[in-house]
Amino acid sequence: MLYARAARQGSAAALLALGDAVLASACETFVSLDTEPDVRLTVNLSVGQLLDRDLPERMQRIARAARMPFHRLVVEITESATLPHPGDGHSGLEATLLDLRAAGASLALDDFGTGFSSLTHVGRFPISAIKIDRSFVEGVLERAEDRAVIAAVVGMSTALELTVVAEGVESPAQLEALRSLGCTTVQGFL
Repeated sequence: MLYARAARQGSAAALLALGDAVLASACETFVSLDTEPDVRLTVNLSVGQLLDRDLPERMQRIARAARMPFHRLVVEITESATLPHPGDGHSGLEATLLDLRAAGASLALDDFGTGFSSLTHVGRFPISAIKIDRSFVEGVLERAEDRAVIAAVVGMSTALELTVVAEGVESPAQLEALRSLGCTTVQGFL
């Protein structure tokens, strides 16, 4: 039993170290690109990373070492990451997210609408953006239900002063349909 616990803890530490190395490389590359000031680096974090209370301090240290302003970092969290986790509930996750936000990073709720969401999470966590899952964008031209969901998310996001991003935009027709629904920020192959 002790061996299994130690192995899990060792692999968790290795995964956190790998995540730190990836973030360091991304920050260094981002800074070397000398982008416009409004361009930001977006990173996805695992549940394990988000539950680590030392994460905000380590991320700030990594960004400082790369000379990257922390306010240019966007942390994406999936809806499933906002679900309670055994032994944690939401306390560790909420504290980590609050610390990241207080340090200047923006938080985006990724894959919104994929079945794990609760509107309480939108108000409970300190997010600044909601990313509409590509499954709704794929049907924006053919399915009235998808258009209705997108319009509802855009309306809610506007009322809460959140940015809304449509994922998976691949055609000019999709872009135009999204614009007509009030969604002006998109991501995809287009």
